[in-house]
Amino acid sequence: MPAGRGAFSGELGLIGLFDLGQLLMLNRATGVLSATDGPRRGALYFRDGRIVNAVDDERREGESAAYRIFTWRTGRFEFSPKPVTGDALIAEGTEGLMLEAARRMDEAALGDGRDGGEAGRLAERQDAMAALREEFHAATREARAGARATGGQTALALDALARADDRLLLRPGRPARVRLRGAWRDVRDAALDHAEYAEVRERLLGESAPGPQRACAVLPGGRRVIVECVAGPDGEALWLRPADLPPPPARRLVAAPEQMADLLAMERGMVLVGGEPERASRVLHALVADRLARRPGVLLLAGGDGAYRHAEGAGVLVEVAAEGLAAACAGLQPETLVLEHPAAPPGSLARLAGLRVLMAIAHAGEAEAAFEAWRAGLGRDDAARLDAWLEGAPALWVGALATEAEDDTLPVAVRSLRIGPAAGRVDEEAGPPPSAAPPALAA
Repeated sequence: MPAGRGAFSGELGLIGLFDLGQLLMLNRATGVLSATDGPRRGALYFRDGRIVNAVDDERREGESAAYRIFTWRTGRFEFSPKPVTGDALIAEGTEGLMLEAARRMDEAALGDGRDGGEAGRLAERQDAMAALREEFHAATREARAGARATGGQTALALDALARADDRLLLRPGRPARVRLRGAWRDVRDAALDHAEYAEVRERLLGESAPGPQRACAVLPGGRRVIVECVAGPDGEALWLRPADLPPPPARRLVAAPEQMADLLAMERGMVLVGGEPERASRVLHALVADRLARRPGVLLLAGGDGAYRHAEGAGVLVEVAAEGLAAACAGLQPETLVLEHPAAPPGSLARLAGLRVLMAIAHAGEAEAAFEAWRAGLGRDDAARLDAWLEGAPALWVGALATEAEDDTLPVAVRSLRIGPAAGRVDEEAGPPPSAAPPALAA
């Protein structure tokens, strides 16, 4: 039987009950969220976004049933909008109820010798999901004004984009696709026809020529979403991903303790991050966030795409476009420079007096090969300036490993590089970094 208006269903392996609870709470939904996990059955009753009751197959009711249902990680769910009458048997607010359920899951995991962290992950995602919800809905409403409304699955997909590697793919004449936590699935709504796709495109990118492009679209409320327009053999497509997300905390980086200590304690030298682009970007921004929190001074970030929004701590963050890098360095004299994308114009490294730490990201090769490829992209003059600055300075390669753990940790491989006269040669047996500061680049 087809679902009624506003109903939606799916697999719990693709989106969790905590995520669904947050979405229904933020949308002030009224109805029943049913869940099954093998022989287990349960239901959460929502009234105006608040969980007012829960029942399960063990004849539990109220909070005890809700706590049990939230532990289910596999199976299926279905939300059915319908009136929910009767007394509220759950007095706790929905946020508090879910946090308590997550806390109990953490306690049970630790008791079994497993890692916890569910409560922390839930708390970290609440702000990002709340901020994205209304803006994505508003953009969709404006773009498709006068056209048929999107169904519950598209609304769910837009709301659930809460991680930097989440994506929503829109193509004319085809159903939308969404990637959540690395898994792709179709959004079971009517496909955008060509006229509707054109409206969405114009809303997000303005009146621009067809073909590949990338922009940060400002949505109602002032928030931004990163939009990439790509052309392939089957035609054009729009890729949407959230912007202004909080960066991963450095505690999620996993490596040998002594390697992490050297990485986070670096006073001067270079850090080159490599690996799959999305994962490498997460690692780089975790390091940036840690440095801002603990190190005073100016951190200059050049070439960023707006995926992350950093909070200032002991340090001050200044973001510039790549073409403004040289002027910003001359005026600000940053202690830390972060090059997120290597496409800086010639002369960008001409005025870096006083620089102590250089962080950069490489998208090709590994370790010494990645450094050589990245260095070659700077151009002859800037590469020579870089070599002079790196003379006698420590350098680390931080490789973002291809397998990301399910608990959101970011495994990395940290290796020492000897860069200078023997540029690019790996020195895995290198001793402690030298105490002398590297020479400043020529003004």
